[in-house]
Amino acid sequence: MKGFVLDTQTIAIVAGVIIPLITGLVTKQLASSTLKSVITLLLAAIAGWFAIAQAGVGYGYKEVIVAIFYSFGSSVVSYYGFTKPTGIAPRVQEATKHFGLGSAG
Repeated sequence: MKGFVLDTQTIAIVAGVIIPLITGLVTKQLASSTLKSVITLLLAAIAGWFAIAQAGVGYGYKEVIVAIFYSFGSSVVSYYGFTKPTGIAPRVQEATKHFGLGSAG
């Protein structure tokens, strides 16, 4: 029987689910949506590279782009489909409103 092995897509998607929370932690509550989007994309890029490295597959540009796409896509879906409607994302932003990047308001 084989052990449990995470593939690149699974790692990228799971990382993408927590990216909205990390974005909320590293940006101020009144930061622009543009800044938050750029931070989300940057975190997705990091998560994509991490997924490739952890899965032990090659570093071809196609694999990296797909992993970044999975991370970014799952982070957007997670934000709009779960963390924002349930109030989790707004609570994270409120709790850390004076911390992070963005305008002080």
